[in-house]
Amino acid sequence: MIARAPTRFALRVTPNPTSGITTADLSLVAGGLTDVAVYDLAGRLVRRLRAELLPAGPQQVAWDTRDARGRRVAGGIYLLRVSTAGRT
Repeated sequence: MIARAPTRFALRVTPNPTSGITTADLSLVAGGLTDVAVYDLAGRLVRRLRAELLPAGPQQVAWDTRDARGRRVAGGIYLLRVSTAGRT
C-alpha cells in the first residue's frame, strides 16, 4: 500500500475557457510561501501572479490574460501552476 501525502491546497478555475479575466480560487490547508504562475503549453512562463507568504484558508488569484509585459496573450490553453508547502 502506498501512503498518500495530505492535500495542501484545492484549486478551482473559472470561467474555463476564458476570454477575459480568469479567477483561481485556492484553499490552502497551511499558510506558507505560495507561488502561482501561468505557463504556455511549451512550458514557458507567461506571468507570475503571486509569489508571497499567504495564510491558510481561502485565497483568490485573478489573471487578466496578459503576459508579464502587459500584452494580451493569444487565445489557447494555458497551465496554472500552484506551489505551496512543498507541493505542486
